[in-house]
Amino acid sequence: MVKHETVTKADVDAKILTHKGDTSAHHTRYTDAEAPAGDQGAKVYHSVDQNTSNYISTILAFDSEEYDTDNIHDTVTNNSRLTCKTAGKYIVLGYVYFVFDATGVRMVDLLLNDETIQTFRIAAISDYET
Repeated sequence: MVKHETVTKADVDAKILTHKGDTSAHHTRYTDAEAPAGDQGAKVYHSVDQNTSNYISTILAFDSEEYDTDNIHDTVTNNSRLTCKTAGKYIVLGYVYFVFDATGVRMVDLLLNDETIQTFRIAAISDYET
């Protein structure tokens, strides 16, 4: 017989440590602006909408930063790039919003050293932004 019980948010929060002090912890929780000591990263974005044209690749600019712990981004020079200064593994996350258009395909390429390493492609959906 399976035992069912209600688990509250407080119960879950009590199981997730907020600091790396306990090696038995499965997860460590941080806010976006609170990078742990020794970790490198940046959260970058563009402060206004960027326009694109049909059938033309557009390099997205990131003119603003929420944080940059290792000087891997410059908001003026080559602001489309993130250059890792410290060896290690990095997680790359992104969000791109395309306004409504009932036709076509939307694509985003992720490049590493000018080579495409990942392509994200989605067809237009009628009456829905992609």
